[in-house]
Amino acid sequence: REQESADKTLARQEKNRSQTKLAREQESADKTLARQEKNRSQTKLAREQESADKTLIRQEKNRIQTKLAREQESADKTSIRQDTNRLRTQHRRDEELTSDRLVRLEKLRVHSYNTRLQESQTEKETRLLKNRLQTNIVRNQESYNDRLRRLGKNRVQTSQARDHESEYEKARRLATNTASTYKAREEESSQERAERLERNQQKNKLSTIIGVFNSTRRQLRYQSTQNALAWNQTRNDRFHAFERDPTVALALFYNNSALLAHTDYVPTNEDRQNSTEAKIQIDTIIQNVEEIPYSKKSKLINNYMAKAKSHRQYICMCMLRNTRFFCYSYIVKSRVKSSEIHGNTRATIYISNKRYNEAQSVFLDIFNNELYHLHPELVSITDSNDF
Repeated sequence: REQESADKTLARQEKNRSQTKLAREQESADKTLARQEKNRSQTKLAREQESADKTLIRQEKNRIQTKLAREQESADKTSIRQDTNRLRTQHRRDEELTSDRLVRLEKLRVHSYNTRLQESQTEKETRLLKNRLQTNIVRNQESYNDRLRRLGKNRVQTSQARDHESEYEKARRLATNTASTYKAREEESSQERAERLERNQQKNKLSTIIGVFNSTRRQLRYQSTQNALAWNQTRNDRFHAFERDPTVALALFYNNSALLAHTDYVPTNEDRQNSTEAKIQIDTIIQNVEEIPYSKKSKLINNYMAKAKSHRQYICMCMLRNTRFFCYSYIVKSRVKSSEIHGNTRATIYISNKRYNEAQSVFLDIFNNELYHLHPELVSITDSNDF
């Protein structure tokens, strides 16, 4: 029994071992099949992806080739259109040149015809004039002979009449002729004197006007030069004040007399920073003024022309930094009291000098009005009249 039980146990173990082995082999075969199936599916997917990539590459290549072909076709069309336009333009220019040449030839032909016609007309007129001169010579010769005969006859008659005249009639006629001659000479001399006096008066008036004009011009030129020098000095002092004392400079720019009175005040770093920032902002404003276009400057000049009226003199001054334009216009209106001359006498002089920095009031008006939008907080800087 033990032997039988042992044999059964061995048989059962052998059976279990064979079943386990078969199960393991079956499992390995299943894994191998699954792996092969997975590899086959991955290979299929890779091939499909590769085919799709090749299809996309081919489509992209075809699209690029189509695009290049279209661009080339468009370029060819553009070139053809440009060539066509150029040929049309050249043809039109040739036609215009041809028409101009035809017009010029027609003008030359007409001019030549007119010249020949004028020459023939001149020859005809010359021939007629020559015939007329010859006729006049003959007539003058005949009339000269007739005049000689008539003169001789008149001389004889005159001598006979004089012989019959009395001495009293001769004396009366001579006195009458002498009185008439003196009277005519006196009237002529009085008229000449009146005309000469009128001319002298007009010359004196014009000389007076020119003298006043020259004097005013010299005076204004001297005054404007002095004002320019003083204004430049003040401006330089104010800008150089930053280097000497920022506090004093700040007081000068902001017109702060209280701060300016305390000259022993020790400026803080904030004051120095404010002074430096104020200078930078002022330089920025001035640079913005310099960068204004010329048309804008002209508009500003025209809008802020300072006009001073003094009797019959009109003085116009204007200035912009970097423009340095000074214009002095002097207009005199005077009506000459004469029977022959009536009108206005005008004398206008323009003086332009790049060293003139005049009319600071105009500059301040531009600063406060036209450039207000740049830095509104700095408008108070220009409160000082001699800024």
